[in-house]
Amino acid sequence: MASPSISPHHSSSSTTVFGLVSETANGVKWQVAGRSLSAPYTVELNRKIDPNATANDHIVLKVSRTEKNTTTSKSATGSVSVDISVPKDNTILTTAELVKMAEIAASLINDYSASAATTTNATAFIEGSDI
Repeated sequence: MASPSISPHHSSSSTTVFGLVSETANGVKWQVAGRSLSAPYTVELNRKIDPNATANDHIVLKVSRTEKNTTTSKSATGSVSVDISVPKDNTILTTAELVKMAEIAASLINDYSASAATTTNATAFIEGSDI
């Protein structure tokens, strides 16, 4: 079961709170409260499970934000997506190795800063769980 809210950091000392808006067997969506339907700010976690025993499953984490120009009434949407490809055969590339790869990607995005003291969320993503 997904967390009723998540508060990821957008700087070293500030977070943004996203509340749970929907959950299915293969995904979950959180959204910042109080935003209009035409300007959502969301975090989505979707699992694409491949039925082939030798294939890879995909866990896609997407942060998306839409803003509306008050002068022109035009909207603009930006997003960041991370696709974690998890082989069904995890005897070679283990969960621990995939977590390391996810942490390297996070560190690159974060100007090479050290990751947080825990890899709980990365492990949950790779194992197909919600946070």
